[in-house]
Amino acid sequence: MRIYMDTARQGQACPAAMQVECEFARLAFEDPYLCSLPFLQHGARVWTEQRQREFPELSCWNGSHRLHEQMAFALGTRDADRVFVASQSARFVRTACRLMFRQCRSVLTTDLNWPAWQQIANEEAQKHHGRILIAELKDLAIRGNASPQELNEVLQSQFLHHDCDGLFIPAVSSLGIRLAVAPLLRQLRSLHSLRFAVVDGAQALGHIPVSDIIDSCDVFIAGCHKWLQAHLPLGVALTGNGLTTEQFASLAMNSDTTSDCHDPLLRFSQELRTERLQKYSETVNVLPLLTANSTLRAASKALNTITDSLALRQANRQNVADLLQDSPWCPVASTSMDCGILLVEPRQTERWNPEAITAAMHQSGISLSVYPDRKLRLSMPSQILTELELQFLRNTFTAVSQQML
Repeated sequence: MRIYMDTARQGQACPAAMQVECEFARLAFEDPYLCSLPFLQHGARVWTEQRQREFPELSCWNGSHRLHEQMAFALGTRDADRVFVASQSARFVRTACRLMFRQCRSVLTTDLNWPAWQQIANEEAQKHHGRILIAELKDLAIRGNASPQELNEVLQSQFLHHDCDGLFIPAVSSLGIRLAVAPLLRQLRSLHSLRFAVVDGAQALGHIPVSDIIDSCDVFIAGCHKWLQAHLPLGVALTGNGLTTEQFASLAMNSDTTSDCHDPLLRFSQELRTERLQKYSETVNVLPLLTANSTLRAASKALNTITDSLALRQANRQNVADLLQDSPWCPVASTSMDCGILLVEPRQTERWNPEAITAAMHQSGISLSVYPDRKLRLSMPSQILTELELQFLRNTFTAVSQQML
């Protein structure tokens, strides 16, 4: 038995994404011409019926514009013009932070931010002579059991105290701490003190409802390769209004190839949508567009909504926490971790090596993330774990703890 409980790096592929990758590899061998500009622009309807039967999952591709429409729907909006896709989410973080520091002097971030993205914000602050302040929330949430409302009070207090006008925070942190983003942003905007807000949705898209968040922020950034299970990395950005969309598109599209905001797939996807293709454009890997399309299409046909799936993940989270209570592993209980992630740490942390824990778990059949401080992150599946699977988890955790002693 093997149980996948990880959403780091390239996550597990859903069946639709796997099928697209297999068909695309066969197409590349048999007739690569089929992946032509007309196909990418208008979809598989440009193929013959026979070809569509030969590649059934690829035949569900209806063009770049339709992909943007599906992505907008998944994000809770109908305005596909606000959606951008790129090969790297980090490009969007760079673009969003650059826009933010063109408008803001002081930006509040948190110690929950993903380190690589926090570094981008720091670099942009330095370039624009801005200021970064970091609110320390991690210990409050994990050790102090602070609620989302209490975390918001800390953020609002520090935002006002330091006279901030920008905000960069995660919707759900990599440790599973879920911030009440929409209420916080509404409150700060009502005080006329917030000019620009960037939200990291990498652990949110496909995991929790995000429509309220994207209605409140200026730029929402996520990816398709984690909770959506599209497997291949594809960054997604959604802008909050028409002016931000125009500014974001201008900065992203007008950057030259030497710019750190330049992304060939972003440029190509926008050209496909607008049908303004450059005659001598750069060759890009379009497969992430196709896997994302099939994944979103499969998700739209699922019986469970994101809210339904989240409830099942939370039930799994509680069941796994319960079975580990009387074990060498300590589930972290916090009211701010209201999501599908369970954080676990060994009770004898000083002697247990993170790399050894990761290897032992994987060898035993469980894929999860282990951090340098020996915290284990378990991302719960959207289907209820069976008694057999729960017993397997208990036995595996027991066996791994004995190996570590």
